[in-house]
Amino acid sequence: MSYGNVFTKINREYYQLTGAEKKIADYILSQRQDCQYMSISELAEVAEVAEATVSRFCRRLGYRGYSAFKLAVAGASAGQRPVNPLYGEILAEDNVGEMCRKICAADVDAITQTLAMIDPAAITAAADLLLGADQVLCMGLGGSMILATEAAHLFSTALPNFYAVEDSHHQAIRAAMLTSRDAVLYFSYSGSTRDMVELMKLGFETLVEAGYAPENAYFECIHEMKLIIDLINKGGVAMMNYSISDTAEYGEYVSGPRILPYEETKKNMKAVLTDIQDGVFAGKWIAENKNGRTFFNAKRSQLAKHQMETVGAELRKNMLWGDDTDPDTASN
Repeated sequence: MSYGNVFTKINREYYQLTGAEKKIADYILSQRQDCQYMSISELAEVAEVAEATVSRFCRRLGYRGYSAFKLAVAGASAGQRPVNPLYGEILAEDNVGEMCRKICAADVDAITQTLAMIDPAAITAAADLLLGADQVLCMGLGGSMILATEAAHLFSTALPNFYAVEDSHHQAIRAAMLTSRDAVLYFSYSGSTRDMVELMKLGFETLVEAGYAPENAYFECIHEMKLIIDLINKGGVAMMNYSISDTAEYGEYVSGPRILPYEETKKNMKAVLTDIQDGVFAGKWIAENKNGRTFFNAKRSQLAKHQMETVGAELRKNMLWGDDTDPDTASN
C-alpha cells in the first residue's frame, strides 16, 4: 500500500464515513503535519471521539492499525510544502486582507490540484469532439448554467456552433433532437442525479421484494417517470395531479411525506448545498478523479448490474417499432 495516497483515500471515502469518523478526517486534513506525531489517545481527544473509532477509521482506509496509518501520514506529509498560516476557514475575526489572502490560497490550491489530475490525452479527445461537432450545446442547472453561458460566449468568439441553452425544459427538448454529429458541454458542480435515481431504484426493489413481477415494478417505478415529467413540463404539478388518478394524488399527499420527510430532507439538501458552495464537494471530486475514479467506476458498474437495468433493457427492446431500432434516434 502506497503511503503517499492516504489523504486521497480520506477524501475518496469521506462521504461513506460515519459522523464520528468525519470528525477524525476533518482534523487530519486540516492538521496534516501535526497529526503524524500524535498518539491514538491524543487524536481521539482532539477529534472528540473514542479510541475505538480511530482504530475503525484506520481499518476502513485499509491500514492494519493506527501505527501503519501514522506511517502513511508521515510519508504523505514529507514532500508537502509548509501550510500557509493564512490558509483555511474564514473566521469572524479575520480582516478583509486576511480573507482575501485565504480565498486566494484556496483558489491556488484548487488550481494546483486540478493541474495534477489533468489528462492531456482526454483534453485532446474532448477538443476533437467539440471541433468536429455540427453544434455544441452548453448546458447546466442553477449556478452551473452561469459557467455554461460563459463557455458558450468564449467559444463562440472562435467557432460559430456553440450555443447556451438555459431553460431546463429547452435543454430536454434540444437533447432529444441531438444527432451523432452533435455534442453537449455540460457543467455541474455535483454531477449528481442521485436523489431521483435512488427513489426509482428503491421503489423498484420494494415492489420486487414484496413479490410483484420485476416487469410490473419497472413500469410503475421507472417507465412512468417520463410520463409524469412530461405532464409537469406541459402544465406544472397541478396539471400532473389533475391527469393522474385521484387515488394516486391522495397518495402524494399522505404517503409522500412518509418517504421524504420534509424537514429532514430539506436539512440534508442544505448540508449538500453548503458542501457545494464551500468547495468541499469539488475537492472530493478532484480527489476521486486523481485516484482513477475507483469509487465512481465501481458505483457505475454496480448500477449497470441492478435488476431494474437488466429488466428495463429487455422491456425497451419491445418499445421500438419497425425499422426504428437505433436507440439514439428512436421515436419512443
